[in-house]
Amino acid sequence: MRSAFPSASVFSVASGSFGRGRSAFARRSVACVSAVRSGSGVWVSFPASPCPSGLVPSASSSRCFSGSGSGSWASLAFALGSGVPCLVCLPSGVLPPAGWGLVSLGGSWWGSAPAPVQLSLF
Repeated sequence: MRSAFPSASVFSVASGSFGRGRSAFARRSVACVSAVRSGSGVWVSFPASPCPSGLVPSASSSRCFSGSGSGSWASLAFALGSGVPCLVCLPSGVLPPAGWGLVSLGGSWWGSAPAPVQLSLF
């Protein structure tokens, strides 16, 4: 599969470049979200369970990756807090947390609402 995308960046914990232990997964996720933000991309997330209580979007990686137990939700919280456009596919019966700015796109898909823009009258 890698050969189908030869110019893609790979963020692998196994490479050792993000350190060792559980914190390496958080550092890898922060690096990946930051790369998507700097490349004007879209973050696509597939959480398998409801969002952990108390997790909220933030541009502070330490607030998002605070041991809540869900890397998918933590990465999404960091992406949303950093202003990265996001698409989320949630399992049946799971809704996004209130206040996260996610709007239904139909079916199991949700997307981040675009930031409001002040229109000029002149």
